[in-house]
Amino acid sequence: MSETIVKYAEMTPEENEKWQRFYEEIRQHDEATALKEAWREGFIEGFRNSYSKVIGERMRRTGFTEEQIKIALGEDYSEPPIQ
Repeated sequence: MSETIVKYAEMTPEENEKWQRFYEEIRQHDEATALKEAWREGFIEGFRNSYSKVIGERMRRTGFTEEQIKIALGEDYSEPPIQ
């Protein structure tokens, strides 16, 4: 560790600036990647929920019971609110 501190102290201001820019680019890339992944996961989850609602409604109109719909679409499918 002390060797690293010595090397850091020996860097010129230009080298220091170069490395700071490099690590900032890495940070920005990591942040963009994380945001993209979060957006993708949210999009997929939203699509699944919307798709399940459409399919559930079609099943309901054709005479399936709520229990049958839950079996087909998964236990996490929620029944629509009573209107």
